Amino acid sequence: YEDNRRLKGREFRPIIYNAIINKQILEITYEKFTGERFTCAVHPYLLKQYNERWFLFCFFPEAGISHFNLPLDRIVDTPKAVGYYVEDIPSDYRDYFKDIVGVTRLSGVEPRKIYIGVSDINTWGRVISKPLKTLAVESVYDKEKDYGRVSMTVIPNMEFYMKILSLGEHVAIESEPERTEMSSIIQRILNEYK
Repeated sequence: YEDNRRLKGREFRPIIYNAIINKQILEITYEKFTGERFTCAVHPYLLKQYNERWFLFCFFPEAGISHFNLPLDRIVDTPKAVGYYVEDIPSDYRDYFKDIVGVTRLSGVEPRKIYIGVSDINTWGRVISKPLKTLAVESVYDKEKDYGRVSMTVIPNMEFYMKILSLGEHVAIESEPERTEMSSIIQRILNEYK
């Protein structure tokens, strides 16, 4: 797997992994990007890597959040074991990631079938050879029209939009309202370059 050796918090992986195996409650001090810190006691159940970053998914009993997501790079002190928990992994956790790109699941948003057009044979090759989640080929690449189409059934989150942007200039979302949202993101990026 990819490993970002400069990533903050990577040294906590063995501690967290062992806590998952041993069903230990961890006390974690976390710092938001705004600088605000808080300490919470969580029941860890999954370490997940995405985009060269590590994330801890856990149950946060105090807040009643069953899929609490903590990026390891924002944990500021060594997590401490403060007790044991009874197995409380949410029954849906195996399906939790099936219709999202990355790690962010937006609450109250249902998965949507989103169509994506590709207008370059080399980009088509990259899209097909390293497909995004739930990618389905809707059409064979037509060399005469220089066009192919894929679809995804996902909850559109920021990771989804960033992944589509990373595919480059020959990829366009066709479905609304995602196309309008992508256009807005691109406009904000363009404004940064003015």
